Amino acid sequence: MPRHDRHTAGFTLLEFLICLVLASLLIGLLVQAQGFVFRAWRGGDAQVLAQRRLNHCLDVMLGQLGSAAPFRAPGLDGRGLAFHGDGRQVLFATSQAVGGGGLAGLWYVQYRLAGDGDAMRLESRQWPAGRGVWRELSAEWAVATVLLDGLSEARFSFQGRLPGGGVRWRGQWSGRQGELPLAVRLEFVKDGWRRDWQAPLMCGGRRHD
Repeated sequence: MPRHDRHTAGFTLLEFLICLVLASLLIGLLVQAQGFVFRAWRGGDAQVLAQRRLNHCLDVMLGQLGSAAPFRAPGLDGRGLAFHGDGRQVLFATSQAVGGGGLAGLWYVQYRLAGDGDAMRLESRQWPAGRGVWRELSAEWAVATVLLDGLSEARFSFQGRLPGGGVRWRGQWSGRQGELPLAVRLEFVKDGWRRDWQAPLMCGGRRHD
């Protein structure tokens, strides 16, 4: 009868247990790697969506500010609405409304920075021209839409012509000057990134009617 060496006859119980342990470790590493890849994919997907939302909001603002009307519309203060802005807000008239409920014509739009610190946000309100003063706005138009949130810094500035030629950025713009700014700038910090965004006005430099 042939004799078999006990070391070549097959796996011993100890060797079998060692193989099970190694296989378990390998499976655990694969599961962790898969989880890491999945989380990275979800995080990347969230970043892409956040960037798309940011770009969409800035595109909307670019269109509305770009079409700001050189128009002194009645209704807000009894003296007429003209382009007005400071470091925290911009108020102007435009024909480009977001949504609008099927209403065409001239609209008032306000961009306003609300909150402080890392909780700062950019809000937007719009309402049809000639639909009453501030205190008479209906709830439908008084609701603010959050365009950007999670801002740690933000401010508006406005580019205008100098009397002797050239241009300069300033922190305030009053429509009482009778002229639209050449461009509007929004400087903000979001998610640690500093951005310098500018919107040129098609009617920039023109006086209000």
